[in-house]
Amino acid sequence: MKVKIEKKKSLIIAGIDKANIDSSPQCVKVWEEFNSRYNHEEIASLGKGESVGVCHDLGKNGKFSYMAGYIITEESKAKKMNLDILKIKETQYLIVYIQGKVPECIHKGWEYMKTTYFPNEGYKHSGEPDIEYYYKGDMEKEDYKMELWIPFIKVK
Repeated sequence: MKVKIEKKKSLIIAGIDKANIDSSPQCVKVWEEFNSRYNHEEIASLGKGESVGVCHDLGKNGKFSYMAGYIITEESKAKKMNLDILKIKETQYLIVYIQGKVPECIHKGWEYMKTTYFPNEGYKHSGEPDIEYYYKGDMEKEDYKMELWIPFIKVK
């Protein structure tokens, strides 16, 4: 898997944000709710059309919050649409390029990072929000490509 380090400027995400998530199927349900409630083109027009899933606020019980949405620049318009807003500060990420059907490719990407990349390179997750960055295309195809943006710190 190809991995590179890249600093990303602060981001504003608009979408649906749900707390107390503990599994991938629950993330899929957040997307299903988002898809049933909102028009993607309308929300995409609030930015550059960049679709993302964001895991944040990881608790000690292993549960986290998950947001399905878009990176936006028009925050006031998003608020008028009653979208949840999440602001993410400028962060340095490990950008992981993955390929395959969603969500299986996401699971494989995380497995690689946890069991191989992190231990071999001396990094760990920083605890900041991590991002699933979706490309345009058919997520059910084996050749679908996307990225994981994983915030990290060096292990001492």
